[in-house]
Amino acid sequence: MKLKQIRKALAVAVTFLTVVGWGSGQAQTAKDEGEFAVPESWIQGAKKEGKIVLYGSDRPTEMREVVQAFNRRYPFVKVEYTETSTEVRREKVLFAAKRGEAITDLIFNLGNLEDYVKAGVLMDLRDLPMWKRYSADLKHDNFIGFHIKYWSVAYNRNLVSERDLPKIWEDLLEPKWKGAIGVSRTAKPVIFAQLWTVWGAEKTTAYMRKLFSANAQFRSEGTNALLKLTAAGELKLMIPGQEYESYKDERKGVPVSWVALDPLPAAAGDIVILRSTPRPNGAKLFLNWLLSKEGQRAYSKATAIAPAHPELRGELIAYPESIREKIKAGKVVFRTMEMVEKLLTRDSALEKVWNEVTLKGL
Repeated sequence: MKLKQIRKALAVAVTFLTVVGWGSGQAQTAKDEGEFAVPESWIQGAKKEGKIVLYGSDRPTEMREVVQAFNRRYPFVKVEYTETSTEVRREKVLFAAKRGEAITDLIFNLGNLEDYVKAGVLMDLRDLPMWKRYSADLKHDNFIGFHIKYWSVAYNRNLVSERDLPKIWEDLLEPKWKGAIGVSRTAKPVIFAQLWTVWGAEKTTAYMRKLFSANAQFRSEGTNALLKLTAAGELKLMIPGQEYESYKDERKGVPVSWVALDPLPAAAGDIVILRSTPRPNGAKLFLNWLLSKEGQRAYSKATAIAPAHPELRGELIAYPESIREKIKAGKVVFRTMEMVEKLLTRDSALEKVWNEVTLKGL
């Protein structure tokens, strides 16, 4: 498949998220059981293979819950999960795959999906029963979106009152936020790419220049580390705030929370199987299960990340009212492959502006 055809593969339109029947029941139906109608050869092949290897970015304690749910249905497949660094997911796995080696069977949250597609190292997923149930804008021959993350602003609840919370991105330019906003490098691909698409180059460029010159400071820490600094009071606000991480910390009593600004950036998280895997049957069995209602609910419950299953969009765990409000109002902006190809390359206009505002003075 040509890369031009990929451009629409992740274009999750706002209308795609129009949800019918929030909080639907969770009882398994005959239709739900039909999601596991895999070929018998997969079952027998997976039994012979015995295990699968999975690389990702989620915490092992969370994935342990997911694996336990998977093993209740398929007890004969051992899952070896490793939380890996961005470098491993982006470079090490791809480098090995180009040589025909698979150091993992499945991998999610790659960060450079286009590079994997161009290299031709990914398995064709179209024979998965669940592949057929997902809409075209969430899938491609070689990858599929299995969760949705909403990105906005996290804040310290002890330092920012609800009355003072920003409502739109322009509110962050107010003088009261001078020096109080931390911005990590993750903001470029999950916040500014979407704003650039909605606002256009001129407005976004002016906004970024004013934000960083007046109120924001670029931070080298990752998003999770920046959230800890926000909780500690070093920052009042941070960009980007992950709704699911803020939610989990807030439930633990950490003084942080999350606010959905208008427009609300979002992105689908992809999962792939390497073509060179020595355990194709077990890998397909796991991925098909993960895409099912049963798998989606298990994953969402463990991680608080929103499911991508077309019938489970109302089953949000983290800040459901705020996100549903944006969805219903058509204010959610999804990152697409077209955005990646146009705005997240080394010589893109957004990259030049990003380097200008974040590297100034270094």
